[in-house]
Amino acid sequence: MEFNGTITIDSSGDTGGAVTASVDENNNITITVDDDSDTDLADIIAAIENDLTGYSAELTTNDGDGILHIADDSIATTEIEDADDGGITADVVFELAGSTGSEVFNISAGTTLDQLISQINLVSEATGVTAVANGTTLELNSSEYGSKSFVDLKVIEEGENGTFGAVVNEGARATGTDVKAKVNGVDASGDGNKLTINTGTLDLNMSVEADYVGSIEFDINGGGALFQLGSQVVANQQARIGIGSVNTAQLGGVSGKLFELGEGGRAALGTDPTAAAAIVDEAIDQVTGLRGRLGAFQRTTIESNLVSLNDTVANLQEAESSIRDADFAAESARLTRAQILVQSGTSVLSLANQNPQNVLSLLG
Repeated sequence: MEFNGTITIDSSGDTGGAVTASVDENNNITITVDDDSDTDLADIIAAIENDLTGYSAELTTNDGDGILHIADDSIATTEIEDADDGGITADVVFELAGSTGSEVFNISAGTTLDQLISQINLVSEATGVTAVANGTTLELNSSEYGSKSFVDLKVIEEGENGTFGAVVNEGARATGTDVKAKVNGVDASGDGNKLTINTGTLDLNMSVEADYVGSIEFDINGGGALFQLGSQVVANQQARIGIGSVNTAQLGGVSGKLFELGEGGRAALGTDPTAAAAIVDEAIDQVTGLRGRLGAFQRTTIESNLVSLNDTVANLQEAESSIRDADFAAESARLTRAQILVQSGTSVLSLANQNPQNVLSLLG
């Protein structure tokens, strides 16, 4: 990596001809030379390589005589390029934490960027953090998505003249964000890169690719099973539920699909057991979520509606019984009235038949 700091020549003292090099916390190098003698550029290069861990230098121009002349400041006629090989300048101990755990790293001076990335990725399953090189910069990323995921880096201890902690804020922590979207104008619930929405007309679960920004159009060709819950054929008295495909090409998630676990596949156990485990976990989550949806629909919608209908039937039966009881009483009253009328008529006729006999008895 090309050196991008400053190099200062210190010729303020008598060093007896010795040349030394030092680097400060801002990655600036100071070359100390004798105050009253010229210095060979090869000695400066040797001082950089011998005194500064992780640095190397070479003479890249043949202009001039290869001598630093303090008296006339002819350093400008000779170009010295310092090449930092990416090594850490001093021993450092830091803690790296993510959504799945934390690890403490004890890194020795001279460790290169590639070596540091390898050490971090070696325990990425334990931390939930992966490392990549972004040019000459170490970039740390969470392996999970959403507000529950984070990357936290703390420098615990660093050796003298170390520069690792200078670029890391104390307690540096970055937290992810959940996906945000509207579906048919309704705010969907975001959890990591997964969207969920449940309305009277749409029940949707979907995963969104990382860093995707834009709009998505989709058509619903089937509405799933339709259940009529009320007496009227209207939307608020009906319920639908659909079941997505559960074949091996559909089960899985961002890590891959279940069919990739087959022999010779990208995530076969012999090829990448970590990816295989992640895909199986995602498939289990999908099946478990589907079972939960079906169970919740059965319990809260179907069975509760059945209970309500059973109560309605019982109430109707009681009403019918009451109505029938009321009709029986009315008919009984009518029968009694008719019987009374018949008996009254018979009594009147009996009295009428007796009257002529009484008259004849008086005449005789």
